[in-house]
Amino acid sequence: MRPTDDGPHPAERADPAYVFAPFDADDMEDATTVDPAAELADVPTNILTELPPNPYLECVSGVDAGRDYTVREGVVTVGRSIENEIVLTDVSVSRKHFELHWDGERTRLRDLGSGNGTRVNGLRVYDAMLKPGDTIGCGETELRFTMPGQPVGRSRPPGFHTENDTERNPPFHMETGSTTLSAKVLSFATRFQLQAMGWSSRQRMVVSGVAVLVILAVVWALWPGAAPKSGQEELFSQGLQHYEAKDWEAARTAFREVIAADPSHRGAMQYLQKAGDAEIHAERIKTARVALGAGDVARAEELLKSVPGSSPLDGDARALEGELARLKIIRSLEAGIRADLAENNRDGARSKIRQAESRGMRPEVLAEFRAELARAEDEDGAKTEGDRSRTATRSDTRANRSTSRSGSDSRSGSNWRARALAAYKKGEFTSAVDIASTGAERSSGSASKELLGLASQIERFERSYETAKSMGGPGSIPALTSAVNLDRRISGGHYGRTLVPKLVD
Repeated sequence: MRPTDDGPHPAERADPAYVFAPFDADDMEDATTVDPAAELADVPTNILTELPPNPYLECVSGVDAGRDYTVREGVVTVGRSIENEIVLTDVSVSRKHFELHWDGERTRLRDLGSGNGTRVNGLRVYDAMLKPGDTIGCGETELRFTMPGQPVGRSRPPGFHTENDTERNPPFHMETGSTTLSAKVLSFATRFQLQAMGWSSRQRMVVSGVAVLVILAVVWALWPGAAPKSGQEELFSQGLQHYEAKDWEAARTAFREVIAADPSHRGAMQYLQKAGDAEIHAERIKTARVALGAGDVARAEELLKSVPGSSPLDGDARALEGELARLKIIRSLEAGIRADLAENNRDGARSKIRQAESRGMRPEVLAEFRAELARAEDEDGAKTEGDRSRTATRSDTRANRSTSRSGSDSRSGSNWRARALAAYKKGEFTSAVDIASTGAERSSGSASKELLGLASQIERFERSYETAKSMGGPGSIPALTSAVNLDRRISGGHYGRTLVPKLVD
């Protein structure tokens, strides 16, 4: 019966015909006993008693800050539309911004062609694998990716995420001072096979060391971020930079070159389409701006509506729509001013002119309306003066019945006129009108008529003067001209030194 070990029987070794005696002697000196159980004893064994909990997104900034969103297994879309599994209320987020794919172990992010892109740890990405603690940026919202039960790693440096990063999960994770199970098993298998071939322990150690170095080299090559970017990825990044700078032609050129080198590059194909669409949208916005300048509101509105919210030029289109809305308001005010002037509604016209000025109505149109308003007010003033003259005539007829009062009324009228002119020259126009009107009531004959005319002239001068001050520029010329002429009739040109230089300028 043979001993339990695998070596030759002692009787065989004593036999002179035993030809392996020289090899056994060497083998006995430096043989190493390999126990597979001991090799595997150091490897930790994780026993899962229950399924791991789902990862979730924690909103750390934006309008939804403080909310948590659970990521279910499979594909989960994130965006502004209610059709998504995770709905964000941030208006700067696209309707369908990005999607997450969790297979129970790993979570992958894909941008869905969003208008302002998706950022991971501050870097814009198209396709990336997420790690606990990664920050996802979309619009003005930031989300933190969290996996319960797993420690949050340090923020990875910019450039870590690339499209090729999605499938990079190295089979060997190296730890300081030890190797993983895969490296140990390979080392053990190599030594066992070489021992069976009759190699010495020293030879086996050398070969095993070389195998471990090969493993380390493979791990380094596959480790995310260790290998430099490929030429296609570098060109794709340049295309994204051109896209963000709205240089559509340069972006399309870069994406075409990427596709020529790698026809299956999904990111380049998608962004090539987006850049082409953006170029069309840019041309439509340009045409809409020309139509708006020509006053073709309907055409401009139609063109702007054709630019979708997912376009990177959505902000430009919406800004031009704001100008379009302002133009509509101005046109409505313009029609209202003309109607008020036609109906002699001076107060309504004056109010709408102020609104139109605040909305940015063209200065020449404003000047035309103000001049028309000033002419209408002058006509009203002349009519009022005529009415007062007729009243004064009737008073004069009554006054002629008593000749004894005529001399006194004449002197009284002169006094009232002097007092009214004194107030006028001080700039107290309302007071001057009141004094002249009171004097007209207390006087009779020609004195009363003259004071009524003076009150009307001062009142019209005040309106023209205030209108000229509020308008300024070329639009104030009609009102200034009216004020200068009235001042000459009232006081012989008291305010001429102030008004005429403005009229000349």
